[in-house]
Amino acid sequence: MNMFPGYTARYNMPIVKEAIDEYKKIANFHGLSLTQMALSWCYTRPFVASTIIGASTVDQLHENLQATNCPLTEDMAREIYQVFLKYRDPTKGGASV
Repeated sequence: MNMFPGYTARYNMPIVKEAIDEYKKIANFHGLSLTQMALSWCYTRPFVASTIIGASTVDQLHENLQATNCPLTEDMAREIYQVFLKYRDPTKGGASV
């Protein structure tokens, strides 16, 4: 996040961190890492043709590959959607609902 400070500043706002914390709670509750939950969500969306993972280490690659075996239940999808509705686009600085 330090390579492009002008671009990434919007990701350091408190509301963004709030949204991330809520997504983390869902992932943790279901025994997944945040990365695994995010990739699992992508894998189950019919409009996502492929995913591009950005692993920088072997451990990150392993975690990303494990996401292909992480089921995303309907309950998890609903929980994720509720967080999405609350924080539609937190990088734009809008207030949560």
